Amino acid sequence: MTSAANRVRPSFHGYGEYGYGKYKDVIDGLQFERLISASGPTNGELKRPSDGKIPQKVVFISCVGSRDNAKGAAVLLEDLLHVHRQAHHAVQA
Repeated sequence: MTSAANRVRPSFHGYGEYGYGKYKDVIDGLQFERLISASGPTNGELKRPSDGKIPQKVVFISCVGSRDNAKGAAVLLEDLLHVHRQAHHAVQA
């Protein structure tokens, strides 16, 4: 999952090692926001995109690419706060 300020989609920028684009349940920050939105496809409930079941575990990978100047962008404090808010919501679900 990525939360970069420029909303980089991992599969389009060389981050396939995380499974984005290969596994339906590996999503980015924008997809997560849509998923947990009350007007989203699951009416705000945290459910796996692959089968609609409630996940047993949720993993957030932040700062993807921040240490690779060839692929990544600078990580801003705003990005980290965004991931923290998403993680908090996932725990509350």
